[in-house]
Amino acid sequence: MTDRREELNNTELCLSCSDGGKKNLKILDALGKGGSCIAYRAIVAEPGFLRKLVIKEFFPKSLFEIGKLVRRENGSLERTDPSTDNFDILKENFVRGAAESARFYEEDPDKALSPYVFIGEGNGTVYIAVDMGDGCGHCG
Repeated sequence: MTDRREELNNTELCLSCSDGGKKNLKILDALGKGGSCIAYRAIVAEPGFLRKLVIKEFFPKSLFEIGKLVRRENGSLERTDPSTDNFDILKENFVRGAAESARFYEEDPDKALSPYVFIGEGNGTVYIAVDMGDGCGHCG
């Protein structure tokens, strides 16, 4: 069954990371959306540690609007006709943009956006985690 909602709110995710690890996180609420992603406030809880992040979910709105991308009730994204969409190309560009942002940050941290913390896959799409900038806190 499909769901016409675009956003995930109050949702737990387990993402597979490129280093072979897993990240368990909880999406709290949506911060905003654009043409290629939805940004969420999220937390990653690890033993004795809690980190607040912004999670960018790759969500090409153009494909959603024409029915080539649907959100299932479980929150996952599904492509309805992979042979005719450009999802993979758009996803590669999305990830490449995060890598470029990290490179700019390394060159001059005062003039660049925060670099990504990790990139993970799950729910049929890719997620980029960016530090919220308000620091991290230890669980008490």
